[in-house]
Amino acid sequence: VRLLSDRHEVDDLRIERLVGDVWTHVALVHPKSEKMETVYECIEEATTTTTTTTGIPPATPFTQIGMNRACRGANSSDNSPSYYYVKVAQTLEDCQARCLEEVHCQGIEFRPGRCEVWVREIQATASVSGFQCLRYVEPMTRGFIPAEGGVDRACRGAGGNNAPSNYRIASASSLRECQDLCLNQECQGIEYSRGRCELWQAIGATASVAGFRCLHLLRGYEAVDGPDRACRGATSSDNSPGHYQ
Repeated sequence: VRLLSDRHEVDDLRIERLVGDVWTHVALVHPKSEKMETVYECIEEATTTTTTTTGIPPATPFTQIGMNRACRGANSSDNSPSYYYVKVAQTLEDCQARCLEEVHCQGIEFRPGRCEVWVREIQATASVSGFQCLRYVEPMTRGFIPAEGGVDRACRGAGGNNAPSNYRIASASSLRECQDLCLNQECQGIEYSRGRCELWQAIGATASVAGFRCLHLLRGYEAVDGPDRACRGATSSDNSPGHYQ
């Protein structure tokens, strides 16, 4: 900073303003007159420090149950192989990605090179050196709601039909990626299962199919041409009753 005035005793003044996180100037105020005068100004951009943290980023849908802990079922000795799929993953992030590919994933157990994708609720852990156990927490809906429960349901059209004209098939490595594809185009919902993503135009029903999820997309609303406006068709006088119900 650079001193602009030397006419004041600091004890007689108080600091007045801070703009954002960086001082742009220091304004001091006389206690009696309340007259403000800038006596310092910033002549060099403030230096910021970036802190790098390790582990799981805040936005991840996984919560750490414990380091040096292995996942278990109902108790610390409940470790049936039917509870998980064993995958190869060199990093924690890779293991998390394997979980997101699995519709029924409940969490992961990880050590470098080995990844267990748990499909049973993780209720306990056991002390095992070098392992991590993380629980998968379902992210916020992002506008998607389950159709008839969502899990183990495949999307269908009106009357239960599954005509290919009802949807477009896309490739997605996770449920979230399938949701992103739907959000970025004309889409009313999704069906997802292990890398297969169907972008639906209209979901009228569902069918029971293991390993699938069917989700409706509830899109938000925005004003057309502002407030105090009535809806019309092709022109401002086009108000045919056939346009609405």
